[in-house]
Amino acid sequence: DAFVPSKRLYAKMVQNKFSTKVIESTRSKPKFNPGSHVALRANANVGWNIPRTGTAVVLKADSKPVTSPARGSKVYTVLFFGQTTPVFVEERWLKKAKR
Repeated sequence: DAFVPSKRLYAKMVQNKFSTKVIESTRSKPKFNPGSHVALRANANVGWNIPRTGTAVVLKADSKPVTSPARGSKVYTVLFFGQTTPVFVEERWLKKAKR
């Protein structure tokens, strides 16, 4: 509680290009609102236990803190139709679903 970083240390932690991208992504408006229908992109890197086909519904935006400086790194909680457990997916792996 009493630790105050030096000006140089503060600049290294907060003003570098990676942390500014994370802060930008955190403050940006979500691309998908809760209740909207989404699908996974073909190049999605989300893990083996997530269905690759089918549509899903967005349950919550900003589910977890942003940890990646990549564009579209906001985390969503989505529930695929026919599944019982929701999963966490980054915005960059989602697209608008065709109805």
